[in-house]
Amino acid sequence: MSPQQNAPSQRGNVAEMVGAYLEAYAVLSTAADFSPRNADVTRTLTKLVARASKPYSAQETQSILGHPEVRPRIRKMWSYLSRAEAEMEAFFGEKLDKSTVTDFPYLKNYQQLAAAEISQWNRSLHFRSPESAGAIALPGAGPLPLTAVVMHQQTGRPITCIDSDPGAVRIGSRFLARCGLAKDITYVHADAASHDYRGHSAVLVASLIGDKHGVTKQIMKSKHTREYAVRSAEGTHILLYPPVPSQLPRKHGITFDRRTAPTPEIINTTLFATLPVPPAASDNLRAAGNAATQNGLCKLPPVRRPAPGHPEA
Repeated sequence: MSPQQNAPSQRGNVAEMVGAYLEAYAVLSTAADFSPRNADVTRTLTKLVARASKPYSAQETQSILGHPEVRPRIRKMWSYLSRAEAEMEAFFGEKLDKSTVTDFPYLKNYQQLAAAEISQWNRSLHFRSPESAGAIALPGAGPLPLTAVVMHQQTGRPITCIDSDPGAVRIGSRFLARCGLAKDITYVHADAASHDYRGHSAVLVASLIGDKHGVTKQIMKSKHTREYAVRSAEGTHILLYPPVPSQLPRKHGITFDRRTAPTPEIINTTLFATLPVPPAASDNLRAAGNAATQNGLCKLPPVRRPAPGHPEA
């Protein structure tokens, strides 16, 4: 098919995505209840996510994100979608337990993303080294800590869920108690930008954390955290989640060298960096590296470098 013949198809794809987005914006901007109890919200968001997860060409993506009716609404839409996600997780967090968790409609999405993130962390010597086998912190965990559950199951490490919303802490803690995981996964009611991250060798920052600069700065103060990850978005998934600010790595001296890839089941793109070693820890890290080499832990798969230029906010 020639470019001229393909043009109507591209225009159709753009029009359908823009139409679904504007419909969702109209529904959410007038809704009082964003939870699954509101059938209109559920139907509209299901359609929006399905549309945004389809493959689009670079030209189509540019046309969608730059559309004059879409671009001015993106930031406000992020706030609507953040509220919808929080109310959805609270709705299911109140009722689910280990025998009914499969009733959660996005369980597969959460499981696949968390598993992909653990896979990327396992590529790091620091994460796999016994010297760095500390707890994992999840700032912005929300009221349904399925990511924490998957990460604990796959690593055996204790998980700390951090959230500034007391309701999310209460609902999430009760969910973990019903699942028999309250000793292994704990909640802390705190501002993620002021929490003490000492004792956590790895931190995963949620995509809906607003002050990513403040949280990142606080994480780097701990000097114990070596593995840093932050959830972002790219392509038309930027319609659903904010990308990591382009200036964040430069501002904090971070180099992202690994990433997960979005799929039809995985919306977020998670960026990974190994933080600089504090001078006092250099000798301990070198010793841990020698031990890991002797135990065969350094036989890691090759690192796939990210495509140049992650999405900008």
